[in-house]
Amino acid sequence: MGYLDALRRVPGSRPASARALAEWAAQIGGAEAPSRPTISRWLSGATLPTGFRPLELMVLGVRERSRNPSRQVRETLLRPAWWRDAYDRALRESGRGNGADGHATQLIYQGLEPFARDDAERFFGRDRDIEAVRARLEGLYQSSTGGILLVLGQSGIGKSSLLAAGLLPALAQHGLSPDTTVAEWPAEVITPGPEPLLALAEALHDGDVAPAGAEGAAVRPTPERQMILVVDQFEEIFQADQEVRHQFVTALLDMATPRATDAAAGAGHAAAIVVLACRNEFYPDLRKMPSLKPVLDAPFNLDPLTGEALTEAIKEPARRAGITVGNDLVNRLLADAGVSNGGMIEGKLPLISHVLRLMNQSGPMTVRAYDRVGGLDGAVAHTATQAWERLQAAGVGETALALLVRMVRVGDHPGQDTHQRLSRHEVVPPAGGPTAHALDVLAAARLVTVGETTVQITHEALWREWPLLRDAIDSERTDHVRRQAIERSARLWDEAGRPDEQLHRGTLLTDAHRVTTGPASGAVSGTRITREFLAAADAQEHRFARRRWRLRVAAVSVVTVIVALAVFAGHQAVTRYQSQQRAILAEVKAQAKALQPTDPSLAAQLYLTAYQRQPDPALYTTLLDTQNQPLAHPLRGHRGVARAVIAGSAVVSGSDDDTIRVWGADRAGTHHPTSTLPVTGPVTGLAVVPARPIVISSVDNAKSRQSVLQAWSVADPARPTALTPELPSGPAEISALTVSPDGRLLIAMDEDGVARLWNITDPTQPVDLGARLPGASTQAYGSGLVVSPDGTTLTAAGDEGTVARWNIADPARPVALPPLDGGTPRTQAVAVSPDGKILAAGGVAGALRLWDTSDPARPQPIAQPPVDRASSILATAISPDGTILAAASSDSSVTLWNIADPTDPIPLGQPLRTDSGRGIGSVQFSPDGNKLIAGSGDGIIRVWSLPETRLTASSGTAVDLAFRDNGGMLAVGNLDNNSIYLWDTTDPSSPARMGPPLSQGGALRARGFNVDFAGRDDNVLVSSAGRTIRLWSMRDPRQPTQLGPDLVLPVEVGGQAISPDGRTLAVGGADGVTRLFELTDPTRPTPLNVSLPGTPDEIVASLAFSPDGRTLATAGHDHQVRLWDTSDPARAHAAGAPLVGHTDNIYGLAFSPDSMRLASAGYDHTVRIWDTSDPASARALGPPLTEQSNVLGEASWSPDGATLAAASHDSTVALWNVARPTRPAAIGNPLTGHTDNVYSAEFAPTGSLLASGARDQTVLLRNLDVHAAIRQLCAATPDTLTPQAWDAYVSPDESYDPPCADPAVLGDQRSSAAW
Repeated sequence: MGYLDALRRVPGSRPASARALAEWAAQIGGAEAPSRPTISRWLSGATLPTGFRPLELMVLGVRERSRNPSRQVRETLLRPAWWRDAYDRALRESGRGNGADGHATQLIYQGLEPFARDDAERFFGRDRDIEAVRARLEGLYQSSTGGILLVLGQSGIGKSSLLAAGLLPALAQHGLSPDTTVAEWPAEVITPGPEPLLALAEALHDGDVAPAGAEGAAVRPTPERQMILVVDQFEEIFQADQEVRHQFVTALLDMATPRATDAAAGAGHAAAIVVLACRNEFYPDLRKMPSLKPVLDAPFNLDPLTGEALTEAIKEPARRAGITVGNDLVNRLLADAGVSNGGMIEGKLPLISHVLRLMNQSGPMTVRAYDRVGGLDGAVAHTATQAWERLQAAGVGETALALLVRMVRVGDHPGQDTHQRLSRHEVVPPAGGPTAHALDVLAAARLVTVGETTVQITHEALWREWPLLRDAIDSERTDHVRRQAIERSARLWDEAGRPDEQLHRGTLLTDAHRVTTGPASGAVSGTRITREFLAAADAQEHRFARRRWRLRVAAVSVVTVIVALAVFAGHQAVTRYQSQQRAILAEVKAQAKALQPTDPSLAAQLYLTAYQRQPDPALYTTLLDTQNQPLAHPLRGHRGVARAVIAGSAVVSGSDDDTIRVWGADRAGTHHPTSTLPVTGPVTGLAVVPARPIVISSVDNAKSRQSVLQAWSVADPARPTALTPELPSGPAEISALTVSPDGRLLIAMDEDGVARLWNITDPTQPVDLGARLPGASTQAYGSGLVVSPDGTTLTAAGDEGTVARWNIADPARPVALPPLDGGTPRTQAVAVSPDGKILAAGGVAGALRLWDTSDPARPQPIAQPPVDRASSILATAISPDGTILAAASSDSSVTLWNIADPTDPIPLGQPLRTDSGRGIGSVQFSPDGNKLIAGSGDGIIRVWSLPETRLTASSGTAVDLAFRDNGGMLAVGNLDNNSIYLWDTTDPSSPARMGPPLSQGGALRARGFNVDFAGRDDNVLVSSAGRTIRLWSMRDPRQPTQLGPDLVLPVEVGGQAISPDGRTLAVGGADGVTRLFELTDPTRPTPLNVSLPGTPDEIVASLAFSPDGRTLATAGHDHQVRLWDTSDPARAHAAGAPLVGHTDNIYGLAFSPDSMRLASAGYDHTVRIWDTSDPASARALGPPLTEQSNVLGEASWSPDGATLAAASHDSTVALWNVARPTRPAAIGNPLTGHTDNVYSAEFAPTGSLLASGARDQTVLLRNLDVHAAIRQLCAATPDTLTPQAWDAYVSPDESYDPPCADPAVLGDQRSSAAW
């Protein structure tokens, strides 16, 4: 159907999609128009239109969209009569010419293809199953929890047809009994394939989504668009990586989970009705996916068709089409299918449909025709053999066979073989050739289906029933599996940026070439990425071989023959050892990368192990990144669900294993087990008495069947003592405990939803106050209760999704306060900020809400951070300084939220992920806020070290940074609130806020926000934004004062710079002019009678004085760098011509410490270095630096001038070795840690400290001395790389040698940059 492809191109330069063609046809012909799937089959050549009218409507639709077509197109492609002739010719050539009555033979059977929605009028025999599936969906739809329906059945049983041609039309006609509007919902059928997220995103967004958009928001359904989603061939999910599978299933569960509505309406309905269809032999594999457990508990098992139902499926469509099918043919089919005495059809439906279609095409439906086409067992093989003969005659037989093999995802045994779609563009080269011809023959025989972008085998019956293809797979099964693994390795290598360490070497590479070029590969070349992967590996092997050859030549030339032989033998042994070590090193790096998303702490230890074995720049920057990553120390010992609190310096934990454990801290702050307390049952709650080493526990006493409370002293973590006996509290299990801030009240919440109060002024003699407060949640975890800092308000996770509150100013007579709407079916966790002004609550379906409780009687909702609805919030906590909210989730992660501005919480870095798999049910910050203690369902307590070098107290975009000359103070310009925040960086590993922020005044987010230090000893701070410049006295940095009135410019400020002597201020303006001011008296900046003109009305965004003060550089939106001679600022003038090279706005300028070089960075994603030794004849040095993938902001030189840092909007800071400026080299990978645009990067004037500021409202400090990073890493992750982990991720053949045990690694060597 080449004419159809030409027709698609008439309306525009790009081919119209099948969806667009269907919509255009529907606008003209309404219900008569062909659907998108039907048009897709026409375009692929899989089927011809069953009648001319649908084709005519599509042509008319295209004609309406065509503008000024040529005369030839008007008379051919846009003329229905021309298409009628073409259609009749195609019918005759396909054997579907006119019958005796002069009309085209009507095809009524599907063949190997499953029935689609448009085929519903020809689909029979499954009425009972259709109604059974509808009934199951009605039950799920009415359920408060919703859910997914899984349809299981063997291959060839008709799952796809049942859902597409049976269920969907039934829903479109009748909806569901509780809601007939379901009939109006759009329906989509997808198959996962290798990119399930992309397939889902296209279904959710009508196909309008780019591949990059398949992640994140694109796979979240929109609330306004309810839909029906069928995921056919769900077993294809195993073609994707484990993380992708998890995201895909999570998104499906999210769609099928009811959404909460307003309180009066109760629970809403799910965003979608989701049905999965899967072959039942994959059921054990599905069981390995924990998130699918509720789905797997109640699948719909599709039974084979009975003989009676099959008879209906054969005869009814024929009867309606006026075609006679005799009983003798039906009986023969049933007998050959093995059906007798009311038995069932076991997996033969595709074969039956195929043989019926062959007879339908050739003429009468008789037993003789049945035998002629090969019968049931031989029909597919007959069709395939005929196609094979045509392929052989054309000389493309082997090519076709290899192509078919590649369309099968070969498993370890035949039962695991599944479809594998191939990219049409990968398979068929632009020039066509043998592969294109082979594909045409296979498509004409309907053995393969060619889509708009993909190619696949029509039905697995082909590889099951055609001996030639089956033998081709089975005879080389191991090699086929290996080939697929190589293609996957190539794909991962490409996605990782093509690092050398992931390339195959040695025997692995040899084997890879064998299976990709031998019989397993056949005549069809592998994917482009696979070919490039192997070529890169070959090139690396060649380099290593040349190196070995040079070593051998050198050895032979300096020793005698005998010694040479000995050396050669020794060299061989060393080479083998080195090869083995390189393989281990590559494996460790690969394992670390794979673990990074789920266990960053263990990944960091593995990266350190690799660095210890062979340092390289990439590992260097990776280790630097760990300085701003939360890292965990696992405390192991419990079995079952564990919860933990921190009492003083000790961690106290309790578990379902009937023990309480105490973990004491050593001088380095590392926790070790010090004592274990056996108790009489599972520990259900723990609470600490503030400012006292006392812990209260609740235990479900198995003997008395009572919940009991007990107080413990942990003043000596090695010898904890019981302060009270077990105190019975009632039969209901206690689910949460808390103690008031003054230590006088204990509150317990039980599983009946009742809170009780005790007076524990004397912890050894608790007194029950008698108050019983109903309305609390019946299911809470580690933070279901909290008391306000002033002790007057008790807040609890409430029932029915509320947040319950009581006034407990008089604890003996609590007064209920109005509950708050938690926005969830069940609230499970609450937390209050240290100042009592913020309340946070979380629950199921990803609900997380914040309220302003400044007035406890009138809380106001202020924020609802976006949380994945597929997970539940189990516990919450707010840091001691009130700027961080920790939300622990059922997906075994903890998300940290920056709530410095509680009305706009944003995630603080990536979630803290674990491999628990059983959720995290308790979280608590340490008193200093530097650690987070988390208890999880796997029995492990994790102590996360939170980086002190991640500055979060400023709630807004950190757009500019400035260090004081001695490096002891950092000023941060905050764009969102026009303020400057000051930090004491005397100890860079533990920075501290200095006083309140300084207000710049004026409009928020004003253009040109800048900060710089000036004056003798940098005791003046200059800030600018909008049209206003302010100067501040820093003599007392904790109480800065403004110097004189504001300096107001006639235009908006772009950038600013201050001369090294602090006497001259240069300000770039939006009018393209740079103005100079004298700062001898900082209370009265005096304009100099000189202006430096640039391009009119092109803002001067960046300025920099050279360290010798003789040159000023300016740049901005005119894409040029200008140099000015400022030896005498009052007579400043241009020094040479503007420097050109950038192709877009310039945002950053920085001189090297010796004033000999200038770096410029900007919107064109490049950094350029200029030789400014003679400013009048400055020139470019070396090539532009292009390591980063987005706009560049500021650049900064290290104090020794050897390293250049560049901030980028790709969320990274790149480091460059510029010791040889004509040959700059990237240092490892760009530094990560930010989650949004990085605007500023600034080296401290002394040492190796680098600061960066970003739109994610954080400033990150990094010590570029790798040993400082290693010491911090080792302190945070002791005991993480266990002997078992060593064997699993390093090598069982290597002696256990954890890197942190090596004194050399922890040594005091110093380096500002390692490379």
